[in-house]
Amino acid sequence: MAKIKVFYNAECPASCNIVRMINHHDWVGQVNCSSKIPRIGRVPLRELAVFEFKTRRWYTGIYAKRKIYLHLPLFYLLGLLLYLPLHRPRTTLGINGVERHEAAVR
Repeated sequence: MAKIKVFYNAECPASCNIVRMINHHDWVGQVNCSSKIPRIGRVPLRELAVFEFKTRRWYTGIYAKRKIYLHLPLFYLLGLLLYLPLHRPRTTLGINGVERHEAAVR
């Protein structure tokens, strides 16, 4: 039995390619894909919506991709990597998160 259901827009070639990849690598049978319109509304182009049966929650965006990767054995480690905060702030933060300016105020 599938643990998650992936909804995609059948008119989008990118989404269809992702679903083809999911079906190819899901040899365990944990992911079910559907092009029907889900309860939350129509899925936009180049997006996926994931419904998890266990928690009865919806996921979209990077959270949906993370759920998909965690249910595909070959991509499990990539799904774990998506939990890491890879965003780095552009400014250097000083003590207590206050911006540190390179030029001293005179």
